[in-house]
Amino acid sequence: NFFERMAANLANLSYILLLVATAVIGISGEVQITDGDLPEYWSQQRYAYDDSVSNPCESVILLGVGTAAVVSDYDGLLTDAVEQQSFMVIMVDPNPGVFVKFSSRFTTVTDGIIENLAVVAPVCTDKTTQRILIGGHSAGGAAAWESQGNVNYDVDGFVGLDPYKLDDSTGKSNVPGIFVGFTRTTCLVAVENAAQEGYIETTDNRVYYQIKNPIRTSTHCSFTDVGCRLVSSIVPSCRAREPYSASVQTTAAEGIQRFVAALSSGTWNKSDFDLGSVPDISMTLFVNEPFP
Repeated sequence: NFFERMAANLANLSYILLLVATAVIGISGEVQITDGDLPEYWSQQRYAYDDSVSNPCESVILLGVGTAAVVSDYDGLLTDAVEQQSFMVIMVDPNPGVFVKFSSRFTTVTDGIIENLAVVAPVCTDKTTQRILIGGHSAGGAAAWESQGNVNYDVDGFVGLDPYKLDDSTGKSNVPGIFVGFTRTTCLVAVENAAQEGYIETTDNRVYYQIKNPIRTSTHCSFTDVGCRLVSSIVPSCRAREPYSASVQTTAAEGIQRFVAALSSGTWNKSDFDLGSVPDISMTLFVNEPFP
């Protein structure tokens, strides 16, 4: 009847509007977050850039999503990272719908993204990209770590958001790296096999922000806007929403900004990476020094 058709039409319209709002988000009037198109690779990618800078593609950072995460879970971090910066961050899910993430898929998909960068991110058309960085969160970070040496592009830096699982078998990295991790194991992610291990196994310039989390107010999943999603139902201590996620994301975002600046300038002074006081959290900073 008429009312049933009207209700169905309104439902369809609401769904369409939701899709549009999810696909393209303009934040702060300058930062743009958009889903990238690469259908032949059966992957999902979502990129953020600041359209107020002349070349937002000067550096491109490819970050793999964590276990059970999706590309839209990281919008808060992406927004903070790219604001007023000449780099783009692309979140990559190389095998959507699969709980774990594989290095072989990260290699294949990111090769495709770089080869088709102007298709994935049209804003990069006729723009020069000087540096490519890879990395990711949790399993996505480990997949990126293991893909080094296998990708078809030169890797200029690594961004590790508590990448897991790293150990002696995953080898060393000879490119500069920045890592953000924690002092206490959460979400079943042992600190000695995550950001800490990435910092130790990096042989070039390296930076590590070790966030203190004695009462688990921030956890391994604080990099996302939604916590751990499905994992929180399995591991109660791993919350679906983290009370201090914003502070963890600020640490990661500002650290990435300073890391990209150091890659450009070639200077690695510890003072350049000092973030000062970040609300609600404290941390220890390591720059090109042994981990105790």
